[in-house]
Amino acid sequence: MFSKTISQKSGSLLIQVYLFAVVAAAVQLFTVNGLAQSTFGQFVGTVRDPSGAVIPGCMVSVKNLGTSATRTALADETGSYTVVNLEPGDYEITMEAAGFQKFTRTNLQLLARQTVRVDGVMPLLSQAQTVEVSTEAVAPISTEVSNISETKLGRELIDLPIALGSRATGSTSAFSTLTTQPGVEIDNDGQISVAGSNRDMLSVSIDGISTMSARNSAPITELFPSFDGIAEIRVSEINNTAEFGGISDVTTISKSGSNQFHGGIFENHQNSAFAARNTFSSTVPKLIMNDFGAFGGGPIRKDRTFFFADYEGLRLPRQQVLVENVPSLALRNGDLSVYPTQIRDVDGTPFPGNQIPASRINPLSAAILKYLFPPPTPNAAPPNAISNNYVENFPTPISSNQGDVRVDHNVTSGHTVFGRYTYKRREDTRLPCDCTDPTNLNGTALLGGFQRPENEWSLTGAHNWVVNPRILNEFRAGWTGFHLDRKHSILGSQIEDQLGLTPYIKQGREFLGRETVTPDIRIAGFQRTGGQASSRQQTSTLQLLDNVTWLNGKHTVKVGGDFRHLTALYTSVFDSRWLGRYMFTNSVTGPVIGNPFAAFLLGIPSSSNIATVIYPDTDAYGRAYAFYGQDDWKVTSRLTINYGLRWEYHPMFEDRYGNVAAFLPDYNTVVNGVNVHGAVAVPNGSLKLVHPAFAESIAPTP
Repeated sequence: MFSKTISQKSGSLLIQVYLFAVVAAAVQLFTVNGLAQSTFGQFVGTVRDPSGAVIPGCMVSVKNLGTSATRTALADETGSYTVVNLEPGDYEITMEAAGFQKFTRTNLQLLARQTVRVDGVMPLLSQAQTVEVSTEAVAPISTEVSNISETKLGRELIDLPIALGSRATGSTSAFSTLTTQPGVEIDNDGQISVAGSNRDMLSVSIDGISTMSARNSAPITELFPSFDGIAEIRVSEINNTAEFGGISDVTTISKSGSNQFHGGIFENHQNSAFAARNTFSSTVPKLIMNDFGAFGGGPIRKDRTFFFADYEGLRLPRQQVLVENVPSLALRNGDLSVYPTQIRDVDGTPFPGNQIPASRINPLSAAILKYLFPPPTPNAAPPNAISNNYVENFPTPISSNQGDVRVDHNVTSGHTVFGRYTYKRREDTRLPCDCTDPTNLNGTALLGGFQRPENEWSLTGAHNWVVNPRILNEFRAGWTGFHLDRKHSILGSQIEDQLGLTPYIKQGREFLGRETVTPDIRIAGFQRTGGQASSRQQTSTLQLLDNVTWLNGKHTVKVGGDFRHLTALYTSVFDSRWLGRYMFTNSVTGPVIGNPFAAFLLGIPSSSNIATVIYPDTDAYGRAYAFYGQDDWKVTSRLTINYGLRWEYHPMFEDRYGNVAAFLPDYNTVVNGVNVHGAVAVPNGSLKLVHPAFAESIAPTP
């Protein structure tokens, strides 16, 4: 059965149903958008006396050194304890039991999604005394989990050379630093691959809320907090639990305030005065990078409410060397004597001296030369040169402003909440096309810079509830959005007036995309005039998720669900041919006229086409559902088994206009009594794919 809905996804689904005696079933799928979940870490350990005997009933207190938030747990009959759902930060662990000296470990760093083992040895009580350990390091390799991961803290990210280098290219995003992590590579599209996986097998989140695009299943690369607003970035390569939907996962944790005020200001500067000159340019392109900002955080109410905020601005008034092949002044006047081939009229009559009279030059061709082709740059090349004869240090400035605000509040010892808002506005002016490669342009300098105003935002809130010492609940909600316009500096209606074209654009000005389209003139050997229209991309994701953790002896059981509402709007289908594409080559007119540029002057293309455009091409919405269940089973003190199942369901996106579908060659239908193979349709989503998650970890013998 087929529906009239569309999807930008492959439709691959994974269903994992977790069968555990106490909890219901759940969920996993390797799909285009891996679903992120909790960002909390946990401490585990065993309490013993000097003889090695376990100490059941020992009280274990875990205190966040930044906020003074404290959680407690009792060691079970095996002397083991587990404290879960802890915010990343620095902690102090205290162990107390009757008849034993108090044992304290301080300055323990807990990262996002990390399990840290802290064992305690408590001497017998001979006198009032406390055993405090503050310098002993935590084991660098966790033996409690089986996944492979790497974490970089905020300070490490700031100090990376690539962090400063990315600002010089116009990006203040920490996305570029991911390539410094083991197993992370970047592809030709600027997207990352972790441990060899495809980008649609990756889960990327900030504070547990996904930042994957609803349209192309790739991370929204600029939607990261400022470097000074990041506490850490964790890359998990393989063996993720059923709680996480992607094969690989990138988790970013925003920085929070504490009981101590801290802050600062910064300025990063780069100047082209120290750069070398390009071979084709007589001057050095301008590049003056100023990256500046401020950050600060502290208590609003001691031990209860905390804030952290930051601002970062980037100003990059740079230039790029633009080299184009444009018609020389002689060619514009019909003097084609530079070509050795005889130039002929359409009836085969030769033009004496390869000179086309002004009366034979097509008026539209003359207008195109005037308004779409810039004249050659003086002294850039010999007077009659027809290659590399236009050179300009073309302005391609970039600027951005972004800010982050986060507030944390300890309601009680069993209730904590936080909220964060991130917003970024980025203005990117490129060469006369939506490209960064000066050798592959589809627009001339007279079109001006191609502008890309971009907005991203993320709103996140979370509530952590200790129901009782054995049951904890975590709820998160988030809304992320992305808006990108792409447009030339010159309006298509203006080009229509200049060239005297039929006013197609003015009849449909209500649609973005028809506003800045230009006719695509392709003359062999010369720069294209354009053909790239404006477009708009808008995506948003509303996400709600909940996780329940149950501590049951040797088992740590988690179940949870994730719901998303996604929207995706995209305009620009065949916009490049809204005003037509006109080819001037030797394939058709060459044998008669003798030269593509001569055919252009005479107004005789070898081929041409024009498109009827439907707007928008995608205005879709969809939903996604996920449930999971998993268990971390401490079989022995040295063996831990992690297992679970996850189910995800991604119904096909529904397009409000029904403009987009897929061709299904194996689907048969009957048209006027005739059996026709193939159909334009989209299959409904499947519920039958299952994927389990299983791993084990073994601690080495002491």
